[in-house]
Amino acid sequence: MDLINGFLNLVAPPFTFFTLLLFLPPFQLFKLLLSTLRSVFSEDLTGKVVLITGASSGIGEHLAYEYARRGACLALAARRENRLREVADNAREIGAPDVIAVRADVANVDDCKRFVEQSVNHFGRLDHLVNNAGITSVSMFDDTDDVTIFKAIMETFEFALACSSQDVNFWGTVYTTRFAAPHLRSSGGKIIVLSSSASWLPMPRMSFYNASKAAIAQFFETLRVEMPEVHITLVTPGFIESELTQGKYLNRGGKLILDQEMRDVQVGLIPVQRVEECAKAIVSRAARGERYVTEPKWFRVTYFWKLFCPELVEWTYRLLFLTKMISSGILHGVIDLCFINLESPFKMIWKLGSKRCIRDSTLLFFTTSAKVLYPNENVAGKVVLIAGASSGIARRRESLREVAERALRLGSPDAIAVRADISRVGDCKRLIDEAMNHFGRLNHLVNVAGETPASLFEETPDVTKLAPAMASKAAVISFYETLRVELGSDIGITIVTPGLIESEMTKGKFLDKEGRLVVNQVIRDVIIGPTPIETVGKGAEAIVNSARRGDKYLTEPSWYRATMYLKAFFSEIVVWLNRLLFLSPPGAAAREALSKQILDLTGLKNNLVLATICVLQARALYSEHLAYEYARRGACLALVARREDRLQTVASKSRQIGSPEVIVIPADISRVDDCKGIVDSVVTRFGRLDHLVNNAGIAPLYMFEDHICVADHASVMATKAALISFYETLRSEFGFGYWHNYCNSRIGRLGNHPRRFPSEGILCNKANRKFVPLVTTERCATAIVYSIIRGESYLTEPAWTRVLLLWKGFCPEVLDWCNRFLLVTSPKTSQSDATNKKRL
Repeated sequence: MDLINGFLNLVAPPFTFFTLLLFLPPFQLFKLLLSTLRSVFSEDLTGKVVLITGASSGIGEHLAYEYARRGACLALAARRENRLREVADNAREIGAPDVIAVRADVANVDDCKRFVEQSVNHFGRLDHLVNNAGITSVSMFDDTDDVTIFKAIMETFEFALACSSQDVNFWGTVYTTRFAAPHLRSSGGKIIVLSSSASWLPMPRMSFYNASKAAIAQFFETLRVEMPEVHITLVTPGFIESELTQGKYLNRGGKLILDQEMRDVQVGLIPVQRVEECAKAIVSRAARGERYVTEPKWFRVTYFWKLFCPELVEWTYRLLFLTKMISSGILHGVIDLCFINLESPFKMIWKLGSKRCIRDSTLLFFTTSAKVLYPNENVAGKVVLIAGASSGIARRRESLREVAERALRLGSPDAIAVRADISRVGDCKRLIDEAMNHFGRLNHLVNVAGETPASLFEETPDVTKLAPAMASKAAVISFYETLRVELGSDIGITIVTPGLIESEMTKGKFLDKEGRLVVNQVIRDVIIGPTPIETVGKGAEAIVNSARRGDKYLTEPSWYRATMYLKAFFSEIVVWLNRLLFLSPPGAAAREALSKQILDLTGLKNNLVLATICVLQARALYSEHLAYEYARRGACLALVARREDRLQTVASKSRQIGSPEVIVIPADISRVDDCKGIVDSVVTRFGRLDHLVNNAGIAPLYMFEDHICVADHASVMATKAALISFYETLRSEFGFGYWHNYCNSRIGRLGNHPRRFPSEGILCNKANRKFVPLVTTERCATAIVYSIIRGESYLTEPAWTRVLLLWKGFCPEVLDWCNRFLLVTSPKTSQSDATNKKRL
């Protein structure tokens, strides 16, 4: 796996460069021609039903007027009923044939359901959904006493129920879309969602707002893949006339206020577009079916600056919007001095910003020089707090206390384990306090905790149950990019965007559509497909080294970085590929997805996935070396046998050889309950099971007529031939979903090697063995594991014994005679008189 990722790390950058060089010009030309055709055959909005949220003012209000001019029927939703009725009356006068106004709060899931149903009941259908409602917070993160007050902008439904604050920006959009989706799918409608250019620009004092808009953008990018029947237009406006640009914000106390001075600081000299122009552009381009709308258009350039030069963008924002001058920004001072003294704006910028610019540039120079001269921070003795250290990247799937103990053995001078749930504010405060009280300081904070929901949006009956996990990763990136601007060089922030690294998610542990934590191997294979998974050890090492170097960004494996550029320039192709690979045909089960079929058909899973192996009867010499062979390949092991003491020895050696994790399960596989307990224990611990090695067995060695009671051997008789027939049939039933490997082997150690046989309780010696050369168990185990990895259906080891099957097929009489001659004694002679024994 790491070898494949290493190869991709080398190949992906030049491949991306030449792809952009060769295919971008013709692709953009094709998009231009397509846009021209769409302009000619733009959608006729006459009589179409349009539902607009946040329609009482700003962009939402003027979107209603623009749709009204085109003859659309309108359903308007907002909290201010009086103002909403005024907008509805104006829309009727402009040309809307029918308008209904519904007082509703999009942060309330019941209100969202109600106004969608009311609109559909009134008009009979729904053609366009415009998600516009939103609020803004303006406050430095470091100045905020209680961050929970900003859950109104985005986060949990539970908080909205507990107090009067509302979920608006993200969850209000999600709730409305969830209830409108079936109606839009049936009408082949459109979703127009207003995100913001703040989703990629790290505007200081707006960290929560930026995070909510980034979450919206990423959510609807994913929804575009899941719902191909519904066209989605993602709008990312810059500064547009609205209540937001007029100075209406949530302050650091969570109160909605009007602050003109702060408005001037945040907007400065940046031109604000008229809201009428913006609304007209949005409706026109949505009617043409465009996927992205940025107004004013020049704001789109900032996305590419952010994509290729993120450090420069952050430095510019820090320079322009953060200053010590009377707590106001440089641009605020420029506005005042320009109009009072009538001097050149550029001269004013130089007067106010030159000292800060020189200071920051000097600091940037010396910081960069320090990284070159002293590239890695010495973390010896540093205090590191890791949130989410009991799973995934942080722990290699061991319990929290075991992680602490292992860290101490690896060389950490001190380690403490604090059980906490970081979704609870009280627990977060407590774990910080405990770390500070114990160590006296804190040097590194590693935020790695997280959960992964795996469910199609339309199949989720209650989206509020996924509240703890949704809107997370895109929001986290935007939030910390803004925080990096606000904090400056005081605190270094490394943003890690991992690809597929071994974790609970890659093992198949997800939140299902009911919000329950489950293990689902089918969904895991569908989501991951044939993509190689990097080992957690290598991923963790890369993250720590990157943080020590002070990197601002890390993508691991690094080849995933190329996908971001492909997404930026070939978004339509990326969406199409995702839809092709990861979505099953309509009405089909998830396992019918192309990614799952590729994985099963080619057997790539054996090579790309760090396997979890369950070895039965692992104490025996045969299985013992199978365990060691799997351990050399980095597999996680579950070892099963009756003798726990011997199992512990095998487990210990497997860890030394290279297995990341080994568990021991004392059990008797002849008992059904024990077998069920084995599988449950493995799946609970590892989250999945990749290989099942059925090796447990005992060998009865007795002449049939000498048996006193054949029932005594019922547990072992009629096994090997039955096993082959059983699994050959099973392979036919399962098809390519599972691989079965049958191994017929003759193993042992060269020289004397007694083996245990149930022959009246005695331990038989080498007289019981055949006159056959024995291959070493190590060699046999290696051959078996290689055969399994290659996906072979049969293995006979040593290979020459396969010839005996041909003799059995074509000359059974000769083979019977040889067996009788060599292995069966004459009547009334002892077992030691057999020809085989004499030759020995």
